[in-house]
Amino acid sequence: MTGKRTKEQSAAVQFIRRFFSRGIIVKAATAIVLLFIIGMILGPVITPYDPNAINLREFLSEPSWKHWLGTDVQGRDVMTRIMYGARVSMVACFFACLGSAVVGIALGLIAAYWQGSIWETLIMRYVDFQMSLPAMLITIIAGLFLGYGLVALIIAMGIGYIPSYIRLIYSVVIQLKESDYVVALRLANVKSFQIIFRHLLLNSIPSAIVMFAMNLGKAVMLESTLSFLGIGIQAPQASWGTMVSDGYEYIFRRPVLCLAPGICITLLVISFNIIGDSLRDTLDPRLRGRI
Repeated sequence: MTGKRTKEQSAAVQFIRRFFSRGIIVKAATAIVLLFIIGMILGPVITPYDPNAINLREFLSEPSWKHWLGTDVQGRDVMTRIMYGARVSMVACFFACLGSAVVGIALGLIAAYWQGSIWETLIMRYVDFQMSLPAMLITIIAGLFLGYGLVALIIAMGIGYIPSYIRLIYSVVIQLKESDYVVALRLANVKSFQIIFRHLLLNSIPSAIVMFAMNLGKAVMLESTLSFLGIGIQAPQASWGTMVSDGYEYIFRRPVLCLAPGICITLLVISFNIIGDSLRDTLDPRLRGRI
């Protein structure tokens, strides 16, 4: 038992070393994501301000020791709203990607394992239909039907990413299904349930993890765009997209109002993409190299 634990710990240590051996850019991307997570969690401890409290006496204040990034048109502390906006962006994006991954992986497994059945036809035709439309359009339509709010935003965004997981898992499982050990399991009359969950699913997880990390960056951009357009998070709740929307009118007078949340969006999207790319290189030995 101890030997097994030691072997698992050794494999985990090797994985971490390979992941961070991609170069300093991966370490920087990971540090940026961790910094946003810390700010998201410790926001109420770090800042004494209420993100939604209006204080017109400090209307459009310049950056100072009291307000590091100044205040917006309603006198709200910009730094505070950025930290609370990180909660909305990261929580919405994480659960949207997680929900779409669970549904997409399940449908992809069903379509690939029972290839040629009515289930495959229905699932893959649904994928073809949704992939023929822009993801933004699908999300906007879903958002209009579901209404406003964080839960509605998560569901609307999740719907847009389901087909990508279905197609990925479908292609992976189709290849795995023809491998010798899966054919041997079938000949040995092993139940389909065991083959799917103990072999096909486990061998598909690495590819799904990479897509999950890559989709996080896309989801951050999508959530910000929806909030900017007024479809996502509604005022007065803080969101990076709504902050950019509210601040661009004062871009020449107080550029920090839209530049600060815009820079946060850019850094987080780039960081998630770098992490996803490094995960792909780490999990696939054929792609190992340095970024």
